[in-house]
Amino acid sequence: MELSQRTAIGTTIVTVVSFIILNLVIMSIFGFLTIDSWANINSRVGAFILSFFLPFFIVYKTREMPGLERLLKFGSGLMIYMMIISIVAGFPHAFTSGLVPSLTIALGMLYYGGKLLATEE
Repeated sequence: MELSQRTAIGTTIVTVVSFIILNLVIMSIFGFLTIDSWANINSRVGAFILSFFLPFFIVYKTREMPGLERLLKFGSGLMIYMMIISIVAGFPHAFTSGLVPSLTIALGMLYYGGKLLATEE
C-alpha cells in the first residue's frame, strides 16, 4: 500500500468520524430543546429559531456543495433521530413537543438553503 493511498484512507476515516460527531451534537441540541423533560415553551421556540439559523450557517459555509450532498452529510443524523424518537416516544409526542416540525424545517433549510443564497454572477 502506497503512502498516498494510506493518507487518503486516513483522511476519509477522520472525515467520517467528524461528520458522525457533528451529527450527534446537532441531534442532542434539538433533543435537549424539545424532548427533554425540562423543556418549556422558551426552549421550544429556541429550537424553532435554531432550526432555521443553524442550517442557514451550514449552507452559508458550504455554498458550493449540492443540496442533496449537504442534506446527507449534515442532516442524516437528524433524519435518523426523527425516526427513532417517533418510534420510541410516539409520533404524537414527537410532533407536539416541536421536534418533528423543527427538524423538518432544518432538513428543508439544508436542502433548499442554497436557493436563498443564490447570487447572480
